[in-house]
Formats: sequence, structure tokens, C-alpha cells
Amino acid sequence: MVTRVVASPPNMIPGRADIVGTDSFHRLFENSSGEDYFRRLVTNVPEVGELLVSSIGIGTLTGQETDEVDFEYRLALRKAIELGINIIDTSLSFRSMRSERAVGWALAEAVAEGLCKRNQIVVCTKGGYLTFECDRPAYKLNPHQWIDQTYFRRGVIESWDEVVGDCHCIAPKFLKNQVERSRKNLGLETIDVYYIHNPEEQLKGVSRDEFDRRMEAAFKALEEETAAGRITCYGVSTWKGFRVPPNHPEYLSLDTLVNIARNVGGPDHHFRVVMVPFNLYMRETADVQNQYVEDEQETIYKQGRKHFDLMSLLGSAKHYGIQVIASAVLGQGKLTGYVGEIIRDHNLPAQVLHSIADLGDGATDAQCALQFARTTPGIITAVAGMRHHFHVEENAEVVKRIASYQYHPVLNVDPFSWRHGY
Repeated sequence: MVTRVVASPPNMIPGRADIVGTDSFHRLFENSSGEDYFRRLVTNVPEVGELLVSSIGIGTLTGQETDEVDFEYRLALRKAIELGINIIDTSLSFRSMRSERAVGWALAEAVAEGLCKRNQIVVCTKGGYLTFECDRPAYKLNPHQWIDQTYFRRGVIESWDEVVGDCHCIAPKFLKNQVERSRKNLGLETIDVYYIHNPEEQLKGVSRDEFDRRMEAAFKALEEETAAGRITCYGVSTWKGFRVPPNHPEYLSLDTLVNIARNVGGPDHHFRVVMVPFNLYMRETADVQNQYVEDEQETIYKQGRKHFDLMSLLGSAKHYGIQVIASAVLGQGKLTGYVGEIIRDHNLPAQVLHSIADLGDGATDAQCALQFARTTPGIITAVAGMRHHFHVEENAEVVKRIASYQYHPVLNVDPFSWRHGY
């Protein structure tokens, strides 16, 4: 039950995450975290630099739209910062904007109390879905009335042709409107990473050529938001698109998206991150070769004729310099138990078994699942939903454990070698 419409933080916090701030955060935990706990996120923004992000992130998807859940998230977010987690994932659509606002209040309180500085924390959010505002629908209107008054009458969406499935839109005006809504909800002058949320939804209603045109317009709009300082960099957060074969209707090609970004933003474009589900159950990101990557050497050798290699999403992301953040690393709660059976039954690669063994005796199932995702070659951060402060304490215990036990570095191991059991 919705208790009330939650207000956004009253003031916008200036600034954004940068190399100076995130490095200072890293130094606070340098002696209490394991090797390679913090990784680099390249922004292509010179004044920001490469952000140092924790390899565990906190997500804010689940929970009812109530004051009680908002309060739980505010406590959990504070605890996450205290324990060395500096990357926060949310979305305009999570809990009808309430999750964004909970993040905003938590960060405002943490900064005001000196727990952290704005430039130490990396905040990621998403847009793309037509989202109600706290009440469902807001202001006592029926859903179509609210959408009509909020988006169409104000010219944010010009036609229903821009909307797929009555719920998804990536038109430039709409995305810019959503960036502004998220900035206000979060109380932040600048959003560090802004994702187009599940762009493959568009492929349910438009052709592949039209999808590419829409993505080009969307990326152009986000480059403009970057230039204006409202976001630092952008990416796509997907559920299915990077996990399915190339002949699937909702398939996404990273090669195509990178080329679109180059077309609108040049070689120093700000399409920097993709977010994909990845866990012990869902390993397609590393295991399935479904991405075509142009082989530059072969192209030269064959006198200009293009030659493509087939790689996994992690392999292609490495090729193009795109960073990968894992979502659903606990399988939306399914991997908080029975992990031992999964490890035993799935014949996991040796480096996976080593990384889990690094946690030592007594590690929980959730910690083992989190360790699997965060030590997979090519994943910079594993985001787990953490609504309660005791979830944060359990998951952040991974940091202490990897500092205490022998660590087997695997980030320089080619993820393709997993297929061969090396």
C-alpha cells in the first residue's frame, strides 16, 4: 500500500564522482579490502577521469512502495557507504520513482553528516519506461489520463508512434525529460552513469532499421546531456538483448551500438557502460558467443573486405573498451541458497572455484554467488539488491574475507578459456 507521495530532496548536491574523490574513497579501504576490490570505470570526460568503483554495488529494485521500504533503503545505503561500497544502482521505474528518491535522501544525509563526499560516490540510474510518480497512477487519474497530461500534452512525447507496447520510449525529448526527473528525484546536479533501460523492448514494435535510427537519436540526445554536464557518461541496461542469439528478435549487437556512438559522439564518445544480468544460473554473458566483432587486422589483410570474429559479450566489450556491470548477481534472491549444489553440478572452471575458495570457511551462499560474479574476467562491478542493512553487512563481508585469504587474480584471464576448462 502506498502511504504518501515522497518528496524529492529539497536541494541538488553539486558536483559528481571523479578520480580524486573515488581514489580518496578507495584509500579509506585500501588496507581492509582484498586485491583488486576497486576497478576503473573510464568516462572519457577529462575533468572526471577514470572512476574507481567498488566491485560490489548496491541495487534498489525490490520492495513495496511504502515509507517503510524507503527507510530500509536509506539505512542500507548508508551502511553500504560505511562498509566500502561506492556504486549505487537505481532507476526511475523502480518502485514508481521512490527508489531514486530514497537514494537521493540517503546521499544527501551522508554528505551532510560527513560520511562521504559527493565526488566519492558513483550513482547510476535508468530511463526508458513510462513511469508513474509514487502513486499508481499519480494524482488520482487513471493511467492513460496521467500519461496524456504528463507526457503528450506537454510535448514530451509527440505521438504514440514513439511508444512501444504502451510503456517504452527512447525518443530524444522523452529521454531528456527523464534525465531531468531523475536529477530532481536524486537531488544531484549530475548523474554519473545514465542507462537506456532495456532498449530491446523497442524491437518488439519496430524494425531493426528503425531501432538503429531510434538508438542513434537517443545516443545523440545523451551526448548532449553529457556536454551539458547533466550526466557524465551513458550506456544500456538490458535483460535479454545481450544474452540471446543473433537471430533472436530482441538481440542487441554491441558492435552496432558502438558504431552508432561513434557516429554521434566521435572517437571520444561517452557510451561507456553496459549492464547485463550475470550469475551462476545466467552465464550467457561469458559463455555464449553471440557478438560479431570486426577484426581490424583481418580487414587490412583482406584488402578492405570486412571480417568478423564471433565473441561473447564480455569479449566484445573488452575489444571495444566498454565496461560491463553485472546485475541480478544473486538471481533475484534465488542464489541465497543451494549455491553449493550449483558449484558441484555445473563443473565450473578452476579459476571460479579458486575465487570462491578465497572466501574461506563459513562463507554464505550469497557471498559465494557474489564472489563468482565480481571475479569473472571483464566484470567491473557486481550489483546485488540490498534492501536491508543486514543484507549489506553480509555481502560486504566479502571485502573482509578476500583481504584475509589467498587471492587468485583472474581478471587477466581470457573468459573464452572457460569453454575449454583451463
